Amino acid sequence: MISSLNEHVLFILKTISVGALIFLTLILLKRWLRWFFKEFDFSTESKEKTTEVFLNSFLNYAAIVGFIVYVLTPYIDLTKVLMGAGIVALILGATLQKFIKDAFFGFIRLYEKQFIVGDFVIINGKHQGTIEEIRVRFIRIREWSGRRLMLAHSEILEIQNYNHSELKVIEKIVIDNQENPEKVKVVIENVCEKLNTEIKEWLQVDQSGNSVQPFEVYGITSLNRDYVGIEWTVIGVVKPEHYIKVCNLIRYELAVAVYKEKIRLAANTVVSRS
Repeated sequence: MISSLNEHVLFILKTISVGALIFLTLILLKRWLRWFFKEFDFSTESKEKTTEVFLNSFLNYAAIVGFIVYVLTPYIDLTKVLMGAGIVALILGATLQKFIKDAFFGFIRLYEKQFIVGDFVIINGKHQGTIEEIRVRFIRIREWSGRRLMLAHSEILEIQNYNHSELKVIEKIVIDNQENPEKVKVVIENVCEKLNTEIKEWLQVDQSGNSVQPFEVYGITSLNRDYVGIEWTVIGVVKPEHYIKVCNLIRYELAVAVYKEKIRLAANTVVSRS
């Protein structure tokens, strides 16, 4: 009995020692990663931060899994549990499969640089925001409303990354057929000039600091849109983080401008017969 007690005490002490060793090793590896990315400038700051956070997440999972395996090995044959057909085996198998699937897609996306921290993305056509964290199993994005959303890598089916291409604002306004096109063009051009002046810092710039595409009247894109009016289109390229705000602002400015100039928007006419 004393011998058995001594064995348990010894195992507890060894477990504490192994846990402490894993913890210290984890801290040292994270500090080394921080030092490495700080001293060696091999990419942009966003890409370095993305890689560092991802590797730190991987180290955390590796440390936790390693410690759990060490603790359970003397009492449970993990191979038999995983290969068995019991409820525990099914639960562990499903959990492990989900983890491996998420981690696999995470590594693929990191390797292919599909997105990095700071990118403005639209996920699965419905979740849009700025990426704040990329970890082994999931990413966190901050939506324009301020809500923080967590998505597993395996749940991400479609990615629209606006930092990997020009984020072009395309806004259309349909004016009544009876309005003077020359007058309409001048009013919309004035709106574009106002936006280019007031939100100049929101416009996307090239390496020389010049605007990639300031706001301008693209022209008439439909002579009789839905049989109710003439469609005018305004275009401009903006920085991803300001895309939503700019879209709302340009709609507002166009609405105010046509109202002040008493320019009628197109409207469906309903004829009632009695």
